[in-house]
Amino acid sequence: MTFRAGNRTIKDWFEKSQLQLKKKGHGTMRQKWIFVCTIAICFPLVLTGCDKGAEQKAELESVKAELVSAKATSRKAENERDLLKEERTAVTRTCDELRRQVTALTDKNTPLQAQIDRLTGSDKNLTLQVTELTALNNQLTEQLKNVTGSRDQLTEEVTGLKSSSKGLQAQVDELTDQRDAAVARAKEAQETIAELTAKLQAATGVEPEPLVVPTVVSEIPVSEETPKVETPKVEAVKPPTVHSFNTARVKIDKGQSATLSWHVSHADRISIEPDIGSVSALGSKNIKPSKTTTYTLTATNRGGETVETCTVEVR
Repeated sequence: MTFRAGNRTIKDWFEKSQLQLKKKGHGTMRQKWIFVCTIAICFPLVLTGCDKGAEQKAELESVKAELVSAKATSRKAENERDLLKEERTAVTRTCDELRRQVTALTDKNTPLQAQIDRLTGSDKNLTLQVTELTALNNQLTEQLKNVTGSRDQLTEEVTGLKSSSKGLQAQVDELTDQRDAAVARAKEAQETIAELTAKLQAATGVEPEPLVVPTVVSEIPVSEETPKVETPKVEAVKPPTVHSFNTARVKIDKGQSATLSWHVSHADRISIEPDIGSVSALGSKNIKPSKTTTYTLTATNRGGETVETCTVEVR
């Protein structure tokens, strides 16, 4: 190991001094003493310089190794950075592609959502219509039952009237036979009276006073002996019967419609107000009031009138 002093080293200087001493001989004592002192002074410095040189070299090698390691780490970091840049670029491209796909799907989804909304609204309207039709069907079924009951009742009444008519016709036939027999007897009596009057005139020669002979007519006067035909009793006419007058939707939103249904029997005239007028005994009407309205059904006949109301609330 060497210790640098300017441009020369201690080793070079010591070797050069020894060479000069060899050339000059042993020299003087003073020179020897100076040489020894110089060696004594410089030797520790040489040793110290050698130790420091070794430490500096070790530090230098360590620094070089760290520098090499730092360069390798830097290169590795640069490579990783380049890879990350490439990955970021690829991820960016993927994100852009996904954004384009999302935009395309959103554009496609918008009309589909509009169709779904329309179908949902149509489904709600159909549900309401089905509900109304179901209620109307139930109401018509009930009305049909009532009409069937009225028809059966009328059939029984007609059957009774037919039976009564047959009885009356039998009585009329019997009375006609009695009338014909009475007319025949009256004719025979007239002929007998005429014959007796002629005989009396021939025997006495006096014309008898004319006898008042009752005229025989085709109709038989009613007497105590003549049976009377019983006239069927006519019952008092009752006012009309309103079996039903209602609607399946008593509450509707403004702009919506409802169905008004009714069933009336034994009525000569039926009317519904407002805005409907005369109607038949069984029917229905689609109404669309703009505000809450009370509809009045009036049914009349010879026995009087019957009034029913139905209110539709508009929200």
